[in-house]
Amino acid sequence: MLSDGELLELIDSGHIDIKPFSEKNLTPNGYDLSVDGIDINDAVLKADIYEKFLIPRLSPFRVVSLEYVTLSNGFTANLWLKQRYARRNIQATFSQIDAEFFGTLAFCCFNANNSPITIEKGSPFAQIVFNRLDVPSLKGYAERSGHYKGQKEKII
Repeated sequence: MLSDGELLELIDSGHIDIKPFSEKNLTPNGYDLSVDGIDINDAVLKADIYEKFLIPRLSPFRVVSLEYVTLSNGFTANLWLKQRYARRNIQATFSQIDAEFFGTLAFCCFNANNSPITIEKGSPFAQIVFNRLDVPSLKGYAERSGHYKGQKEKII
């Protein structure tokens, strides 16, 4: 797991890229990804139109990150739901981010509350934690599967 200092060094050297990058989203061992858009029942709600997103009760939804993340070979990442949402009974599934991934990130979620909740545009939603591989991979994300490489805006 990389510390904040290591992450900044790797961003400076181009091994990891986060755009847009904001120092306020840096954590001791990762980076907080912000909400850019939400998909509820296949209706994509973009943050340039909405300031807040109302998530219906007992409903699945997807969140797309504002940030476009790029990993070079030798680095992977894990995602973690921010506690402010876990404590509000939001459930989410995350996967490993493979070496050489590039794109925005989409999170599959469920509002397990009996009432709607509001998620604000730009709010930190998930923390991304970066890891260094002991040995670089033989083939990166694009060569192994690459289903979501380069994704922007489209979150389905």
